[in-house]
Amino acid sequence: MNRLCLALALVVVTLLLGGGHASPVDDLLSNCPPPPPPRQTPPTNVRELYPSDIKAVMALGDSITAGFAMHTYPVEERQDVYSIGANPNATTIFNFIRHYNPNVVGGATHSTLPLDAAVYHKPYEWLILEQDKIHLNAGVSEAKAADVFGQIRYLKERLPKEGVDMKNDWKLLTLFIGANDLCVACESSHTAQQPENWIQTVDSLLNTVHQDIPRVFVNLMGMVNITEVYRVDVQSWYCRLVQTKFEECPCMSGHGPDGRAAMSAAIVQYNQLMAQLAQKWQAKNLDDFYVSFQPFLTETPFPGREVLSDLDCFHPSAISDQYMAMGLWNSMFLPAALKPTSINVNLTVQCPSGYLQ
Repeated sequence: MNRLCLALALVVVTLLLGGGHASPVDDLLSNCPPPPPPRQTPPTNVRELYPSDIKAVMALGDSITAGFAMHTYPVEERQDVYSIGANPNATTIFNFIRHYNPNVVGGATHSTLPLDAAVYHKPYEWLILEQDKIHLNAGVSEAKAADVFGQIRYLKERLPKEGVDMKNDWKLLTLFIGANDLCVACESSHTAQQPENWIQTVDSLLNTVHQDIPRVFVNLMGMVNITEVYRVDVQSWYCRLVQTKFEECPCMSGHGPDGRAAMSAAIVQYNQLMAQLAQKWQAKNLDDFYVSFQPFLTETPFPGREVLSDLDCFHPSAISDQYMAMGLWNSMFLPAALKPTSINVNLTVQCPSGYLQ
């Protein structure tokens, strides 16, 4: 009887601990050379970073960075977000980095409700309230580019609480912003969202990060063609109903073909300007700050309904976040001329080859 009880207890413990199975990221990297130990002396140049040199992972952005409606429900599933989720069972950049540096910090650990920020219009205060859940995921639902300055302020204050040496530790930042700007860019009254004005705001954001947070490698994410969402949505009666009732993106669903055409043109300009902006920052040849434009979403077609949230038919699904993490990881080790502009369901994870780029 005692042996039976012991056996059952061991089964329960094994299940609770995951049965000793490797995480999805460990499986994806299983054919890669074993990770080298982190260097005892950190590199002094941002162009000489290996994944193991990253001590903190950070994210700025909107509801995509917050993970809204990823798993059907109207909550932000931050623990599974492609760039910074810390759920060991999720495929995320944070977990890719953790494979090479088990002591990395910053990954979001819990889901959050987006309503506080929307109702009280105090996103910075809301981030502070939720900091032990979100850690260094500062994304705020409904944010436009001009709203990200408060997110940077939050990261600056939170980093030391994560045990980060602000002066000496290297940090990886993913900035994905622009969807909410683009969704009103077809309306002439929204001058801040016109491409030439919008990119100035993004440049100011990067400058603020550079001034406030030392030693940062920035992934500047290219924008997906949001009209692909419309192409998929019109094939589903439920999605047509949702977009009609809630109109999450006015230029996609509220202004007809002309609105979508204007938004598509703005998306192309946003991406061109971001690529030029990254080149501008690279030309500064700074030792402690680098901006890399990651374009793998810019020409990615949507294969079908499965890539969108089951709840609102607009935000990325969990499947999308998984492929976004894989696409970003691969792109981070390629020079600008070789970075892909699209990904698909046949995407495979590449072993890291050299420094971050």
